[in-house]
Amino acid sequence: MANWIKIIANKWWFKDSEQEVDLDSLVKGEGITGFATEAYVDAEIDKEGLYLTTIASSATPTPARASKRNMFTVTALSDATATFAVPSGTPLEGDILFIRIKDNGAARALAWNAIYRVGTDIALSLTTVAGKTMYLGFIYNFTDTKWDLVALCDGF
Repeated sequence: MANWIKIIANKWWFKDSEQEVDLDSLVKGEGITGFATEAYVDAEIDKEGLYLTTIASSATPTPARASKRNMFTVTALSDATATFAVPSGTPLEGDILFIRIKDNGAARALAWNAIYRVGTDIALSLTTVAGKTMYLGFIYNFTDTKWDLVALCDGF
């Protein structure tokens, strides 16, 4: 029932007909009227096609529920090398996956499963920049069974 979801000042915001709230609070169910349970909050996010998954660190980060629009966040990558695995779920043509990565203050090596593909314009990052946030945007190509990298921003 959301009217919009957008990014303002590095935070995701959700707006419905009654209120505006940042998505971090929405997912946690904090300070929000009209939402009875976290399960209900999750259902509202699903209706809009946005699915948020956050982990601190993993040697094999695996984006969850690869369908619709997804935001997978790694908040404090501490493994020496993180190899991004095939996202779980069954993606459809044109599905979107955003990956946000921040290390724990030390640069970390990144590796990517072959399902992640690049064109000639953008290369997949192979290391993080110590203490900085990186964003990657992928679109699923059903014909080729690949997550195509279409956006990369680093150094936030």
